[in-house]
Amino acid sequence: MFHRNGFISFIKFSGTVGLILLAGTCQPEPARAILERIYNRPGFDEVATLRYTFNVQLPDRTVQRSWEWHPHSGRVVSAPDSADDRIEYNHYQLTENFKDLDARFINDLYWLLFPYLILRDPHCEIKNPVEATMPISGDTGRKITVRFKADRGYTPGDVYALFLNADGLIAEWIYYRGGAVEPTRITTWEDTVPAGPIKLSLDHHGPDGRFRVWFSNVRIRLKHSTDWIEVSRRQISDHQEE
Repeated sequence: MFHRNGFISFIKFSGTVGLILLAGTCQPEPARAILERIYNRPGFDEVATLRYTFNVQLPDRTVQRSWEWHPHSGRVVSAPDSADDRIEYNHYQLTENFKDLDARFINDLYWLLFPYLILRDPHCEIKNPVEATMPISGDTGRKITVRFKADRGYTPGDVYALFLNADGLIAEWIYYRGGAVEPTRITTWEDTVPAGPIKLSLDHHGPDGRFRVWFSNVRIRLKHSTDWIEVSRRQISDHQEE
């Protein structure tokens, strides 16, 4: 689903006359400003290391992949706790033999960090919000459309419709692979929890119960610290058992 490539770089009225009052026009908050404020974009700069297990439930199987990522250096570790399967490479200095593995890494990372990564990606357009009906719940929210350039990444031209709830958090989204007319994937964004200075959504469900993505074993380490912050899920219901 998410196959971006080369994206994760740190880029780091005037007056009145007499008693006449001139009222200014109140402009809606731009989409980028909303995401930066709600998700505390500067807080992600403090993350030194991120560990997590990506889990996806498909109709015929369940897949698990574990990762460790060092965003400032680009170091990626696949299966970091496995003596037999552990693989290391550098995303910022990617070689041909690691491209398939990197595509899986990018897919999983975007599920976890989508709002932070698009704010750093110069190859995507983030359109300002419009009122819209959410595709699963039917609730009314604000929709932000994100479109990636047609000549960039592993799956160029991808489009995502983000539906924000009253708190400004992503509650649902629609993915259009390559900018297709019909949706490729629709899921919820659930269990949004604090992870140090940032927020992470740890659970995503499709509308028919046949597809689910969730994250486990999530922890982060901040710059200038040796301690890990364990990221705990807020709620676990019967259909969320791992």
